[in-house]
Amino acid sequence: MSGRFSGKSAIITGGAKGIGRATVSRFMREGGHATVIEAENPDSEWAQSLAQEAKNLGAELLYIHADVTNEDSVKKAVTKAEEKFGPTDILINNVGFSINATPLDEHSLEKWEHSFRVNVTSTFLMTRSVLPSMRKKGGAIVNMSSIAGTQISENAHLEYHAAKAAIVGFTHKLAFEEGKYGIRVNAVAPGTTLTERVAPRYTGLTPEVYTRKMALIPLGRPAQPHEMASVILFLASDDASYVSGITINANGGRYMT
Repeated sequence: MSGRFSGKSAIITGGAKGIGRATVSRFMREGGHATVIEAENPDSEWAQSLAQEAKNLGAELLYIHADVTNEDSVKKAVTKAEEKFGPTDILINNVGFSINATPLDEHSLEKWEHSFRVNVTSTFLMTRSVLPSMRKKGGAIVNMSSIAGTQISENAHLEYHAAKAAIVGFTHKLAFEEGKYGIRVNAVAPGTTLTERVAPRYTGLTPEVYTRKMALIPLGRPAQPHEMASVILFLASDDASYVSGITINANGGRYMT
Protein backbone atom coordinates (compact mmCIF):
# COMPACT_ATOMS: atom_id res chain seq x y z
CA MET A 1 0.00 0.00 0.00
CA SER A 2 1.33 3.44 -0.87
CA GLY A 3 0.14 6.99 -0.51
CA ARG A 4 0.77 10.28 1.21
CA PHE A 5 1.44 8.58 4.54
CA SER A 6 3.43 5.58 3.42
CA GLY A 7 5.89 4.70 6.17
CA LYS A 8 4.44 7.30 8.54
CA SER A 9 3.13 6.54 12.01
CA ALA A 10 0.31 8.46 13.65
CA ILE A 11 -1.35 8.42 17.03
CA ILE A 12 -5.02 9.38 16.94
CA THR A 13 -7.04 9.78 20.12
CA GLY A 14 -10.74 9.03 20.07
CA GLY A 15 -10.41 7.12 16.82
CA ALA A 16 -13.19 4.55 17.14
CA LYS A 17 -16.07 6.80 16.11
CA GLY A 18 -16.99 9.99 14.31
CA ILE A 19 -14.35 12.31 12.91
CA GLY A 20 -11.59 10.30 14.56
CA ARG A 21 -12.74 7.08 12.91
CA ALA A 22 -12.96 8.73 9.50
CA THR A 23 -9.45 10.09 9.99
CA VAL A 24 -8.02 6.73 10.99
CA SER A 25 -9.70 5.03 8.04
CA ARG A 26 -8.33 7.45 5.48
CA PHE A 27 -4.89 7.51 7.08
CA MET A 28 -4.68 3.73 6.77
CA ARG A 29 -5.95 3.83 3.18
CA GLU A 30 -3.14 6.24 2.37
CA GLY A 31 -0.48 3.90 3.68
CA GLY A 32 0.02 5.01 7.28
CA HIS A 33 0.57 3.00 10.46
CA ALA A 34 -2.12 4.04 12.96
CA THR A 35 -2.27 3.85 16.73
CA VAL A 36 -5.72 4.54 18.14
CA ILE A 37 -5.93 5.47 21.81
CA GLU A 38 -9.51 5.10 22.97
CA ALA A 39 -11.77 4.80 25.99
CA GLU A 40 -13.97 2.49 23.91
CA ASN A 41 -13.46 -1.10 25.03
CA PRO A 42 -11.43 -3.25 22.59
CA ASP A 43 -14.22 -5.83 22.34
CA SER A 44 -16.85 -3.22 21.50
CA GLU A 45 -18.56 -3.19 18.11
CA TRP A 46 -16.72 0.04 17.19
CA ALA A 47 -13.28 -1.30 18.02
CA GLN A 48 -13.90 -4.64 16.35
CA SER A 49 -15.14 -3.06 13.14
CA LEU A 50 -12.09 -0.80 13.02
CA ALA A 51 -9.81 -3.81 13.47
CA GLN A 52 -11.64 -5.58 10.64
CA GLU A 53 -11.28 -2.56 8.39
CA ALA A 54 -7.53 -2.49 9.02
CA LYS A 55 -7.34 -6.20 8.21
CA ASN A 56 -9.27 -5.72 4.98
CA LEU A 57 -6.90 -2.93 3.96
CA GLY A 58 -3.81 -4.87 4.95
CA ALA A 59 -2.93 -1.92 7.19
CA GLU A 60 -1.02 -1.71 10.45
CA LEU A 61 -3.29 -0.76 13.37
CA LEU A 62 -2.54 -0.72 17.08
CA TYR A 63 -5.60 -0.22 19.28
CA ILE A 64 -4.91 0.86 22.86
CA HIS A 65 -7.63 1.09 25.47
CA ALA A 66 -6.52 3.97 27.72
CA ASP A 67 -7.63 7.08 29.58
CA VAL A 68 -6.05 10.08 27.84
CA THR A 69 -6.78 12.31 30.83
CA ASN A 70 -4.54 10.19 33.06
CA GLU A 71 -0.81 10.98 33.02
CA ASP A 72 0.44 7.46 33.66
CA SER A 73 -2.01 5.95 31.21
CA VAL A 74 -0.88 8.32 28.46
CA LYS A 75 2.81 7.63 29.07
CA LYS A 76 2.26 3.87 28.84
CA ALA A 77 0.15 4.17 25.68
CA VAL A 78 2.67 6.36 23.85
CA THR A 79 5.53 4.07 24.90
CA LYS A 80 3.62 1.08 23.53
CA ALA A 81 2.91 2.87 20.25
CA GLU A 82 6.52 3.92 19.76
CA GLU A 83 7.82 0.47 20.62
CA LYS A 84 5.73 -0.89 17.74
CA PHE A 85 6.03 1.85 15.12
CA GLY A 86 9.02 3.93 16.17
CA PRO A 87 9.02 7.69 16.81
CA THR A 88 5.66 9.35 16.25
CA ASP A 89 5.43 11.28 12.98
CA ILE A 90 1.90 12.59 13.49
CA LEU A 91 -0.24 13.22 16.55
CA ILE A 92 -3.94 13.95 16.12
CA ASN A 93 -5.55 15.08 19.36
CA ASN A 94 -9.11 14.31 18.37
CA VAL A 95 -10.80 13.18 21.57
CA GLY A 96 -13.44 15.60 22.84
CA PHE A 97 -16.62 15.91 24.83
CA SER A 98 -19.65 18.17 24.80
CA ILE A 99 -23.17 18.33 26.22
CA ASN A 100 -26.08 20.63 25.50
CA ALA A 101 -25.94 24.26 26.59
CA THR A 102 -26.75 25.03 30.23
CA PRO A 103 -26.84 28.42 32.01
CA LEU A 104 -23.68 29.18 33.96
CA ASP A 105 -25.43 29.22 37.33
CA GLU A 106 -26.50 25.62 36.72
CA HIS A 107 -22.96 24.41 36.01
CA SER A 108 -21.12 22.34 38.57
CA LEU A 109 -17.39 22.51 39.18
CA GLU A 110 -17.24 18.80 38.44
CA LYS A 111 -18.68 19.25 34.94
CA TRP A 112 -16.41 22.23 34.28
CA GLU A 113 -13.30 20.28 35.27
CA HIS A 114 -14.40 17.18 33.38
CA SER A 115 -14.77 19.18 30.16
CA PHE A 116 -11.28 20.63 30.53
CA ARG A 117 -9.76 17.24 31.36
CA VAL A 118 -11.20 15.61 28.25
CA ASN A 119 -10.76 18.49 25.82
CA VAL A 120 -7.60 20.24 27.04
CA THR A 121 -5.68 18.14 29.54
CA SER A 122 -5.72 15.16 27.17
CA THR A 123 -4.17 17.33 24.45
CA PHE A 124 -1.49 18.57 26.85
CA LEU A 125 -0.62 15.08 28.11
CA MET A 126 -0.53 13.46 24.68
CA THR A 127 1.54 16.24 23.17
CA ARG A 128 4.03 16.30 26.00
CA SER A 129 4.50 12.55 25.69
CA VAL A 130 5.31 12.51 21.95
CA LEU A 131 7.55 15.59 21.87
CA PRO A 132 10.82 13.89 22.94
CA SER A 133 10.80 11.52 19.96
CA MET A 134 9.17 13.94 17.53
CA ARG A 135 11.79 16.62 18.14
CA LYS A 136 14.47 14.30 16.75
CA LYS A 137 13.11 14.36 13.21
CA GLY A 138 10.17 16.77 13.12
CA GLY A 139 6.52 15.98 12.71
CA ALA A 140 2.98 17.28 12.69
CA ILE A 141 0.45 17.80 15.45
CA VAL A 142 -3.21 18.49 14.70
CA ASN A 143 -5.49 19.54 17.55
CA MET A 144 -9.28 19.53 17.44
CA SER A 145 -10.94 22.76 18.37
CA SER A 146 -14.52 23.56 17.34
CA ILE A 147 -16.70 26.27 15.92
CA ALA A 148 -17.40 26.82 19.63
CA GLY A 149 -13.74 27.63 20.15
CA THR A 150 -13.66 30.43 17.59
CA GLN A 151 -17.26 31.67 17.43
CA ILE A 152 -20.56 31.22 19.24
CA SER A 153 -22.42 27.93 19.05
CA GLU A 154 -25.97 27.99 20.36
CA ASN A 155 -25.84 24.25 21.04
CA ALA A 156 -22.56 23.93 22.99
CA HIS A 157 -22.21 24.55 26.70
CA LEU A 158 -20.03 27.28 28.16
CA GLU A 159 -17.18 25.12 29.43
CA TYR A 160 -16.91 23.50 25.98
CA HIS A 161 -16.53 26.97 24.43
CA ALA A 162 -13.82 27.81 26.95
CA ALA A 163 -12.03 24.48 26.48
CA LYS A 164 -12.03 24.62 22.70
CA ALA A 165 -10.83 28.24 22.77
CA ALA A 166 -7.98 27.04 24.99
CA ILE A 167 -7.04 24.54 22.28
CA VAL A 168 -6.61 27.41 19.81
CA GLY A 169 -4.28 29.26 22.19
CA PHE A 170 -2.36 26.07 22.98
CA THR A 171 -1.93 25.39 19.27
CA HIS A 172 -0.58 28.84 18.46
CA LYS A 173 1.92 28.93 21.30
CA LEU A 174 3.10 25.35 20.73
CA ALA A 175 3.68 26.07 17.04
CA PHE A 176 5.80 29.06 18.04
CA GLU A 177 7.87 27.03 20.50
CA GLU A 178 8.34 23.80 18.53
CA GLY A 179 8.93 25.16 15.03
CA LYS A 180 12.70 25.12 15.60
CA TYR A 181 12.47 21.32 15.84
CA GLY A 182 10.64 21.02 12.53
CA ILE A 183 7.33 20.36 14.27
CA ARG A 184 4.24 21.89 12.74
CA VAL A 185 1.21 22.44 15.01
CA ASN A 186 -2.24 23.32 13.69
CA ALA A 187 -5.88 22.98 14.67
CA VAL A 188 -9.20 22.30 13.00
CA ALA A 189 -12.44 23.92 14.16
CA PRO A 190 -15.32 21.90 12.69
CA GLY A 191 -18.82 23.23 12.28
CA THR A 192 -21.87 20.97 12.47
CA THR A 193 -20.71 17.46 11.58
CA LEU A 194 -23.02 14.46 11.52
CA THR A 195 -21.13 12.10 13.79
CA GLU A 196 -22.90 9.32 15.66
CA ARG A 197 -23.32 11.66 18.62
CA VAL A 198 -24.49 14.74 16.70
CA ALA A 199 -26.70 13.23 13.99
CA PRO A 200 -29.61 12.35 16.33
CA ARG A 201 -29.92 16.02 17.28
CA TYR A 202 -30.80 16.80 13.66
CA THR A 203 -32.78 13.76 12.56
CA GLY A 204 -35.31 14.52 15.28
CA LEU A 205 -35.95 18.09 14.14
CA THR A 206 -39.07 19.12 12.28
CA PRO A 207 -38.48 19.96 8.61
CA GLU A 208 -39.09 23.63 9.35
CA VAL A 209 -36.52 23.80 12.14
CA TYR A 210 -33.99 21.79 10.13
CA THR A 211 -34.40 24.09 7.14
CA ARG A 212 -33.94 27.14 9.37
CA LYS A 213 -30.75 25.75 10.84
CA MET A 214 -29.32 24.82 7.46
CA ALA A 215 -30.10 28.30 6.16
CA LEU A 216 -27.42 29.60 8.54
CA ILE A 217 -24.78 27.63 6.65
CA PRO A 218 -23.91 29.04 3.20
CA LEU A 219 -23.30 25.52 1.84
CA GLY A 220 -26.77 24.62 3.10
CA ARG A 221 -25.89 21.35 4.83
CA PRO A 222 -23.93 19.85 7.71
CA ALA A 223 -20.59 18.15 7.16
CA GLN A 224 -19.89 14.44 7.07
CA PRO A 225 -17.02 13.07 9.21
CA HIS A 226 -14.90 12.21 6.17
CA GLU A 227 -14.91 15.88 5.15
CA MET A 228 -13.29 16.85 8.45
CA ALA A 229 -10.84 13.96 8.10
CA SER A 230 -9.71 15.47 4.80
CA VAL A 231 -8.87 18.78 6.49
CA ILE A 232 -7.10 17.09 9.40
CA LEU A 233 -4.98 14.93 7.13
CA PHE A 234 -4.09 17.83 4.88
CA LEU A 235 -2.57 19.55 7.91
CA ALA A 236 -0.86 16.31 8.96
CA SER A 237 0.64 15.70 5.53
CA ASP A 238 3.62 17.09 3.67
CA ASP A 239 1.10 18.96 1.48
CA ALA A 240 1.00 21.42 4.38
CA SER A 241 4.78 21.47 4.91
CA TYR A 242 4.88 25.25 5.39
CA VAL A 243 1.64 25.57 7.36
CA SER A 244 1.93 25.97 11.12
CA GLY A 245 0.15 27.84 13.88
CA ILE A 246 -3.23 28.14 12.19
CA THR A 247 -6.76 27.06 12.99
CA ILE A 248 -8.82 26.07 9.96
CA ASN A 249 -12.49 26.91 10.39
CA ALA A 250 -14.19 24.09 8.47
CA ASN A 251 -17.83 25.10 8.87
CA GLY A 252 -19.36 25.39 5.42
CA GLY A 253 -18.96 29.15 5.47
CA ARG A 254 -21.09 29.75 8.53
CA TYR A 255 -18.38 31.82 10.15
CA MET A 256 -15.71 33.41 8.01
CA THR A 257 -12.36 34.78 9.20
